[in-house]
Amino acid sequence: PGSPCLDAGTGDYTYEPEDNGDVRNQGCYGNTYQATKLGVVSGYWTGAISTEWDNIGNWSDGIVPTGSCVSGPGSDATIPDVSGDSGNFPYITCVAEVENLTIDANAYIEIAPDGALTVCNLLTNNNSFAGIVIKSDANGDGSLIHNTVGVPGTVEKYIPGVRYHYLSSPITAATD
Repeated sequence: PGSPCLDAGTGDYTYEPEDNGDVRNQGCYGNTYQATKLGVVSGYWTGAISTEWDNIGNWSDGIVPTGSCVSGPGSDATIPDVSGDSGNFPYITCVAEVENLTIDANAYIEIAPDGALTVCNLLTNNNSFAGIVIKSDANGDGSLIHNTVGVPGTVEKYIPGVRYHYLSSPITAATD
């Protein structure tokens, strides 16, 4: 069967399970069975609409990747270099969770002061410190939770003026 998105253009479609349990028609933004048949990569950022992580139009298969750190497997996300295409890299203002996240060279994500991202398994940042930027302002700090060792990134910290502040970087095993 053809894809309802390609064959019909636009519209709402109903869920229609196949005999083998696969879902055939979920509409244009949820058509995982057809997306697989057409070779669409799931969890691949395009930024076609905006910088909003939770906008389905920004993902190649029309499905926002999700994680499930507690209850089981979720989905992976890949952030490619879209600077020559849409130019829209993810700016996370919601609470997002993915199983695995890969940030390609020359690509990046920004986590807004009111945003949060949890990576349940592997976080791969191929763009050094520019690949992940965690924002901060007077109202709060962005949040990134993961358990991958040695991931580079940039953490901004809002510091209000007209006061003294003592700042220190965390260190371990300091010696003379």
